[in-house]
Amino acid sequence: MQKKRKGGFAMTYEYAIERFKIIKDEKIRTTLHLQELENILICVYKQNEEKADEMWQYLVDKYDDINSRRYYVIRLFRILSLPYDLKWKFISMHKKRIEILFANAYANTNISFKAYEVIRGYLELNRISEAVEIIDFVKKYEKKISIFDGVKLIVVNLTEDYFTDSKEVEEKKHFFLEQCIKRYLEDDFSPLFEIKLIIYKKSEQKEQIENSLVWMIESGICDTTYYSNRFIRDYFLILYRSRDIESEKEIIHFMELFCEKYTNSWMRYWSSPDVSDWIASLSYKSTILYTHSLRTDRNFANDVIKLFIREKKWKEVSEVISKTMTTNSYIVNNLDETLEYLEDIIEDEKTTDPISVKVLEGISISFTVSIPKIIFHSTSCYDVDQNEIVQFCDAVIEGCKDFTKSEEILKIENKAMCLKKKMFGKGDQP
Repeated sequence: MQKKRKGGFAMTYEYAIERFKIIKDEKIRTTLHLQELENILICVYKQNEEKADEMWQYLVDKYDDINSRRYYVIRLFRILSLPYDLKWKFISMHKKRIEILFANAYANTNISFKAYEVIRGYLELNRISEAVEIIDFVKKYEKKISIFDGVKLIVVNLTEDYFTDSKEVEEKKHFFLEQCIKRYLEDDFSPLFEIKLIIYKKSEQKEQIENSLVWMIESGICDTTYYSNRFIRDYFLILYRSRDIESEKEIIHFMELFCEKYTNSWMRYWSSPDVSDWIASLSYKSTILYTHSLRTDRNFANDVIKLFIREKKWKEVSEVISKTMTTNSYIVNNLDETLEYLEDIIEDEKTTDPISVKVLEGISISFTVSIPKIIFHSTSCYDVDQNEIVQFCDAVIEGCKDFTKSEEILKIENKAMCLKKKMFGKGDQP
C-alpha cells in the first residue's frame, strides 16, 4: 500500500521497486510515463543510491537508439526533482549517461560548465579516475570555446574555494590534479593543473615555481579574458608564498615580467588583503611596477596621492595626477568629489555631514559622520587646513595643464581654479 498524503499518495520504496518492474520494459514515450519514472527513481535514490543508479542504467542500456537516449537521459535528467548538486551526482554515477548528455544535450553549448559539475560529483563519490576522464569528454565534445579555455574554466571553478576546503576535500582535489598532470602531460593545458597544485600544496620547489611563473607569462593565461583574473591572483599568490625561496630582487623581476606582458592587468586583482598590501609595498621599489600600478590600479594611485599630500610633496601630487588623469577614471571621479566636498567645507565652515536616517518604525534620527573617503583624507574627522587646500588646487591645475582638454579634465581644472579663488576671497594669499 502507498501512504496517503495531502493531494495524492506518497510513493514508498517497496512500491517504487515493484512498479519499476512492471513498467521498465514498456515502450512508451509520454510525459506522464517519464514523470512516473522520475518519481520512482527519486523515491529509490533517497534510500538506496546504488539501486537507483542500477535502475536508471537499465533503461539507458536497454534502449540505445538516439531518441531513447534523449528520452531516458536528457529529458529525465531535466525533470529530476533533486537539489542541483545531487542531480549531477546522480547522473554522474554512470559515465555512459554523462557521455550521452554531452554528446546530445550540450552539443551546441559550452559543455565545460557542465563538465565541472560532473567532476565535482565524481570527487564527492571518491571516484577520482572517472573525474579525470571527464576531461576527455571536454576534448571530444567542446565546440563553443577552445579546449584550453574549457579546461581553464573547469580548473578555476573546481579550485575557487581552495582557502576554505576541508582537509578531506583538499586531498581529493590534490589527487585529481596530480592524476590530470600525468594523464594529460602532452596537452597544452597540462600546466593549468600544475599551477593549482602548487597553490594547494604550497610548493617550496624553486625550479617548479619558476617554471610555472614563466609559463604563466609566456602562455598569456593572465590576459583579461575568461576567468583569467583568477590566474592573476594565483601568479601573485605563488610569488607571495615564495618569499623565503626567492629573493626580493627575483620576486620584483617576476612582477616586472608580468607588467611588461600584461600591460592592462591589475596586479592586485582578487588578491587577499595581505597579498595586496605586499604587492603595493614592492611597487614603490621599481619604476616599472610603480608606473604600471599608477596606470592600472585605482586604489594604488589614490593611496600614492594621499601619501604625498600627508608628506606635503605637492610637486609629486601633480605628477601623479598628470600620469593618471587619462587612464584612471577612479582618480578623475575622486578628484571631482574631493574638490566639490572641499568647496562645501569652505562655504559651510563644517567638517562633518549631517545625515538623516529614517528607521522602519517611522522614527527619524539625525547624526553626523566624518568626512567621507576623499582623495587625501582618511575617514577620521578633522579640520581641513586652508593652505593645504590651496596647495592641492595648485597641484590639480598643474597636473591638468599638459593635456588636450577633454570635458572631464576641463571640469576638474575649472573646479580647482574656482575653489582657489574662493580661498583667496576668504583672505588667503597665494
